[in-house]
Amino acid sequence: MKEFTWIIGAFGVITTIVGVVIGTVKWLTASSERRIEKVFDEHKEKFASHDRAIRDNEKMIMETRDEIHRDYVRHDHLDKFTEEMRGSLGSIRRTIEAMARDLNRVIGRHKHEEKDST
Repeated sequence: MKEFTWIIGAFGVITTIVGVVIGTVKWLTASSERRIEKVFDEHKEKFASHDRAIRDNEKMIMETRDEIHRDYVRHDHLDKFTEEMRGSLGSIRRTIEAMARDLNRVIGRHKHEEKDST
């Protein structure tokens, strides 16, 4: 019977050690899971913050694109208008120069006729 007592005692010790090891593993696992959940929550907050920043940047990019397109179109129309005005002013200048030449001829003839008549 003494032999069985020793085996039962050893079995009890082994069972206790296995229980302690299993309990320690479960405790470490639970602690690790809590730490991992905390890290995941921190990353979730960071990702949400980055997502908001990305959306804000995309919104600003779209506004800038719209503004550039709008200003470029205005600038393009201004260039076309300027070219048209240059053409019109050039035409007016040529007309005025032709009228001035004709007027100078008329004045010259008139002065020449006055000299002849006197």
